[in-house]
Amino acid sequence: MFGDWGHGICLLLATLYLIIREKKLSSQKLGDIMEMAFSGRYVIMMMGIFSIYTGLIYNEFFSVPFELFGPSAYGCRDQSCRDAYTAGLVKVRATYPFGLDPKWHGSRSELPFLNSMKMKMSILFGVAQMNLGIIMSYFNAKFFGDNINIW
Repeated sequence: MFGDWGHGICLLLATLYLIIREKKLSSQKLGDIMEMAFSGRYVIMMMGIFSIYTGLIYNEFFSVPFELFGPSAYGCRDQSCRDAYTAGLVKVRATYPFGLDPKWHGSRSELPFLNSMKMKMSILFGVAQMNLGIIMSYFNAKFFGDNINIW
């Protein structure tokens, strides 16, 4: 999963440009790569939107943590934990309202935690997408009266 809301915004703006200039660009001779991007502009736009969403969950803006929803829920117990690589963080505020708490970035357990979280999210999103496809297939077959596809 590509999850970075800064890159997602760039991708979304580029595809919105292709969609807005659709009539003019469809009549022009485009290069091979540009032709491929132009023909998949709606899919790329959706990729940009979902990249923004997963980037907000991962709390990454051009691979840098961003305190978009307020400060971290954790703070230093004393001056010895000012470095993010040391222990000693305690909960000082309410839980971070959406996405990953910014204090995870730079901590000693960042990589194991983020890899585990991203793998679990990928599996959950994949299962949800597959279930949505099965449900949509059922309603599509029911609409067209195709009982074989239902069974």
